[in-house]
Amino acid sequence: MVVKQGAVYFMFAEGRGDVAHLLVSTDGIGWTRRGPLDVRLANGKKIPAGPYGTPTGYYENGTWYLFYERRMRGSGWPPHATC
Repeated sequence: MVVKQGAVYFMFAEGRGDVAHLLVSTDGIGWTRRGPLDVRLANGKKIPAGPYGTPTGYYENGTWYLFYERRMRGSGWPPHATC
C-alpha cells in the first residue's frame, strides 16, 4: 500500500519472510528502504511466527496507523499499531 503525506510517498509492504517493511519516495518511482516494521499486538507482545498479512497504513490528525490483515489462531481481529 502507498500513502502520500505531504511531498513524500510511504509504502507499506511485505518483505523477505513475510515481514512488513517501510519504504519512502519523493517521486513514487525510486524507493528507499527504511527497514522492517516492529509490529506488536495490543498487549505489546511481538507477533508470533506465522503467515503475516499485507500491511495497510494511513495518516490522520498527526498519527500514522498501521493495520495488518492477519488472522491469528483464536483471534478474529488483526494486530494494529500507531506511530
